[in-house]
Amino acid sequence: EESDFSLKRDKYKETRSLSEVVYSMEAGFVDGRIYLSNKNVQNGSEKSGKGLTAGEINDFGKWNLWNDYLKDELLEHQKTWKLNPQQRYMVQLLNYDKSPLVGATVQLFGKSNKIIWQSTTDNSGKAELWGSIDGQQQAVDKIVADYQGNKKQLRNPKPFKKGINTIQLEESCGAHNLVEIAFVVDATGSMSDEINFIKRDLNKVMYDAQNMYSDVRIRYGSVFYRDSSEDYVTRHKDFTNVLSEALVFIDNQFAKGGGDMPEAVDIGLEDAIHKLSWSENTRSKLLFLIL
Repeated sequence: EESDFSLKRDKYKETRSLSEVVYSMEAGFVDGRIYLSNKNVQNGSEKSGKGLTAGEINDFGKWNLWNDYLKDELLEHQKTWKLNPQQRYMVQLLNYDKSPLVGATVQLFGKSNKIIWQSTTDNSGKAELWGSIDGQQQAVDKIVADYQGNKKQLRNPKPFKKGINTIQLEESCGAHNLVEIAFVVDATGSMSDEINFIKRDLNKVMYDAQNMYSDVRIRYGSVFYRDSSEDYVTRHKDFTNVLSEALVFIDNQFAKGGGDMPEAVDIGLEDAIHKLSWSENTRSKLLFLIL
């Protein structure tokens, strides 16, 4: 049976409010699009706004379009950065009830039994594997899936243009009740008029999500970023299931500086991925970028 937290990343969805996305947990990597209230800072009056909304970024949803770009517009950039993703393989790991197996390690092997690519299944049981990232074609032999020590291999996998590689294991669904939500927020001076609104809306989203899903353990983390000329580049609060701790950290942030150096959105995302203590076994992981 499909839960509220299933990831439907291959189906385009219209932009929804941030609260709706958090409530349904139907997103993968999420980019916040902000629709702000009209606020008079001097007298504190405020008209009601639409609030934070979010939309999913999924390059795989427009894969054919990207391939067209690769032939023309992006060709020079491929040479500069030596990035030319080829030989895409998608794998989906299911049990025999056709429920997704989440958090499994999947590896793509070459003919010499060397690991070419390794990935982890998301909460739809899917993972992306690449036979080549620099444009050099490699001979692919098999995909090996490992779910909590239960291993199975699929020889001669088909590339994505021919379909999805499905692997089934004799396992229970093992749904976890932990959800982790991270917010990465622009705290440069350009956000001065918006930062208080954002903090208020994040408070409401987090509080409402906690109340609506009392049977689910939710951990919150956040990263605020500026640029290299400011008193800090990034500042983060690691995941916590204590809502008050997460809210206090967000409430203590303010916007300042910026405009003279590139905003450190890349470092903010890097810190969110590598400095926040993401758990191995979760029902869903969400990251919202608010800029």
